[in-house]
Amino acid sequence: MHGHTWKVEAAVTGSELDESDLLMDFHDLRKILREVVESFDHNCLNDLEAFRELSPTSENIASFIYRGLLIKLRELPHRATLAWVSVAESPETMVVYREEG
Repeated sequence: MHGHTWKVEAAVTGSELDESDLLMDFHDLRKILREVVESFDHNCLNDLEAFRELSPTSENIASFIYRGLLIKLRELPHRATLAWVSVAESPETMVVYREEG
């Protein structure tokens, strides 16, 4: 067993700006991203419910975060759509997860 310090990024897309000329306030995106990943911090991922039957690979972590962000984005008033989530274990290794459709 070993630990990682991941870098997680999320991108939103859209074609219509709000009355403040924003697609989405980055403060809101950071806040919900923190909410989705807060259970990961200083925990063994194998002990978390999300990874009891699923290996905590970067790909599965990115997928989990993507789906969590989708749920939370629906709760906010904005015009943005989630484009992708990336998870990097190091500057040389990164996975990008997105869903088509």
